[in-house]
Amino acid sequence: TCLPASGSFFPVGISTVTCSSVAGPTCSFTVRVNDTQAPSIVCPANIFQGTAGNSAVANWNPPTVSDNCPGVQAPTCSPPSGSSFAVGVSTVTCTVNDAAGNPASCSFTVTVNRISTVLNDPLACTGSGNTVTVTATVTNNGNANLNVVGTSTLVNLVGVPNSCTVSPNVGNCSMTTAGMNYAGMLAPGQTVTITYLAQVSDLVPTGNTVCATNNFSFNAGPTVTLPVCRLVNCPTIGPGGLFPAASEASDQKSGSVLVYN
Repeated sequence: TCLPASGSFFPVGISTVTCSSVAGPTCSFTVRVNDTQAPSIVCPANIFQGTAGNSAVANWNPPTVSDNCPGVQAPTCSPPSGSSFAVGVSTVTCTVNDAAGNPASCSFTVTVNRISTVLNDPLACTGSGNTVTVTATVTNNGNANLNVVGTSTLVNLVGVPNSCTVSPNVGNCSMTTAGMNYAGMLAPGQTVTITYLAQVSDLVPTGNTVCATNNFSFNAGPTVTLPVCRLVNCPTIGPGGLFPAASEASDQKSGSVLVYN
């Protein structure tokens, strides 16, 4: 008789089997089980981010790992989560080893796209009733088509309906009194400029701030928030009428006479 008996399961490593006879003599031998199966590792999906500068920080959950034997190690990624990535496409490689030292790896990409936003008041000072122009420029710095979704929220500004334009004509842009909405698909290397108009809200006193906050996401990734603001610095209250038939031709100065169309 042998212990363990023939047909038994043996763990990874070296196990000894001892056999004995009725008359008493015994013998033994070893069974070596080697783990040659690599573990499984599944990386996060590709990440798409935006930045107004030259880089952005990307974060992700650890890869999912499993193995046919217990003792698989925690995965490591290079660069690690929380690193800063330059504009363009960067590759992240993640590796893991099981208890027997069998390695496995996977990789994904982090794409950082450049965005710029500007709020411009063509008059000499910003005051109630002034029409301001907000411009957002978005570039696909990756190597695949990029689904761009953009919105804006306004503080002390009222959007001018139907004033949103896109150059070149890629995607759809709409504008209401509450803000802007954009959706479009950019090819690799393509840039679009989104422009819309807003008026400084009626009776906003000097010293207050007007802001247009532009929010963009790429391929349903994290939302990038880019506010642009200006200080209300006109010395007196402006015209206060929303959506005038004619644009303001000059600034209002203290003691001046304003003529409207």
